[in-house]
Amino acid sequence: MTAVPESRKRTILLVDDEAIVRSLTARMLEDQGYGVIEATDGVDAWSLLESMAGRIDLVVSDIVMPRLDGVELARCMEIMPHPPPILFMSGYGLRATDFEWPLLVKPFRAHELLEAVHLLLARGQDDQRSSDAAPS
Repeated sequence: MTAVPESRKRTILLVDDEAIVRSLTARMLEDQGYGVIEATDGVDAWSLLESMAGRIDLVVSDIVMPRLDGVELARCMEIMPHPPPILFMSGYGLRATDFEWPLLVKPFRAHELLEAVHLLLARGQDDQRSSDAAPS
């Protein structure tokens, strides 16, 4: 696998209530040079998003979690001026075509995760460039 192509280390907020899934996913991302911040549920993730505004490049989140699930987290993020893109992961039999956000079905392989992450980060960079170039 190739190293992170971006010129700076990108930061990913990883949200999953299952410690083993969070740990394995974090390792896949860190092995490719991404910085990973972990949260156990949507409430913890929202707190981190607020305190680190503008410093999180991507959110990778489970859907079904206690306190605040992934979809509720995504809805909360809509109020942010420049929310990072979000990639969901789920093992509950959802199909990507039935879901309005990018979805990775568990279990997934490292190359599937990294491909989705790279695509969303590239898309997010393009969106940021477009909004920076737009007249105020």
